[in-house]
Amino acid sequence: MSQESTLGNTSGGETWSPIRPYNALRPLPPAVGLETRPVLKRCVGARAALAELKQAVEESSVWTTAKIGAVRNLARHTAEWVRERLPRIYSRELVDVLFEQPYCRIANLVDAGIVERQAASRYLKALAEIGVLREETLGREKLFVHEKLLALLTSEEHAWAR
Repeated sequence: MSQESTLGNTSGGETWSPIRPYNALRPLPPAVGLETRPVLKRCVGARAALAELKQAVEESSVWTTAKIGAVRNLARHTAEWVRERLPRIYSRELVDVLFEQPYCRIANLVDAGIVERQAASRYLKALAEIGVLREETLGREKLFVHEKLLALLTSEEHAWAR
């Protein structure tokens, strides 16, 4: 087989050879200073804006991570509190439902498959009696508000009152 090949050649019949460089490339752009002063100044400004944006993202991620940690600590504390005071109704699934949003309805426990409607009402009232939730009536519906979670989520702080 010959050292010469026409594979990949689309530029007018010149053949490719592994021992000879391919010189049919277009010339490089002119060596003129294309970066003018105004362009360079805008680049410096853009770099400063990107540095500020990076710092804001870093601060936001640190703040959010701390908030998530505080919510997890509150969930752990709540699970222990319920387990100690209401061992007959305690389940991890029940506590998880309490932390899906800062309030709970009877239907939330039923939909999660934890208990039936009547038992759900008893569970939520028992949780209100030990101070985990606060019962509130809105029209015909009862909401059970998790005040500590609500306060934690709406505060800039990452602490909750015990």
